[in-house]
Amino acid sequence: MRNIRILNDSPEYLLKLSGVNVQVANKILFSDVNLILHPGEQIAITGQSGSGKTTLLRTIAGLIDLQAGSILFKEKSIDSYSMPQYRREVVLINQQPVLFKGTVRENLERPFKYKVAEKRGFTEHEVSGLMAQAGLDIDMLNQEALELSVGQKQRVCLIRALLLHPAVLMLDEPTSALDEESEDLVNQLIQSELQNGTGVLTVTHNYQNNRDHFDEQIKLAIPDVDVN
Repeated sequence: MRNIRILNDSPEYLLKLSGVNVQVANKILFSDVNLILHPGEQIAITGQSGSGKTTLLRTIAGLIDLQAGSILFKEKSIDSYSMPQYRREVVLINQQPVLFKGTVRENLERPFKYKVAEKRGFTEHEVSGLMAQAGLDIDMLNQEALELSVGQKQRVCLIRALLLHPAVLMLDEPTSALDEESEDLVNQLIQSELQNGTGVLTVTHNYQNNRDHFDEQIKLAIPDVDVN
């Protein structure tokens, strides 16, 4: 089945996918995906398990090659950017949070040790504000990151991404390990980021309950075609 959407051809977009096809081994994961993401817009990516939602985010992040189609970021092919530069602007947060040995503070500081982001940095005021908005105590900065709960790790990963001020934020089930109160806080934090002009792509299994948070929905279907 093809995944078709009417495209808004406004030139002021952050991301534009046109006819994107991805195949792994002999299996087509998705085909003819079209998408335009504008500043301040949040698009939900939905579909059954196995329809390629996570793979689509990884493809946009430049981690998986296309078989056909194109991906443009700010009207230029993503191949025209260095990957470190592109991934500072287009940030993917995995469903399984990725943190490293060390304190929460050290994990938040880690991206800024790389050349592409070393001049940006962040302030204590910025960190404390994001921690509070995410429902995390400021004292957690000195805790060992690997000892946090999965829900706490998810929120730390979100804060780390927001400190980079990305143009595009890609979230893979960002609230899957959160209780209702924490989920509401994270959704409010994402809404604040949208107001700052960030574009957001979110993989979700809970679209119907949160549809007011989204501007568009892209529904992927499981293809029934193998490539011999």
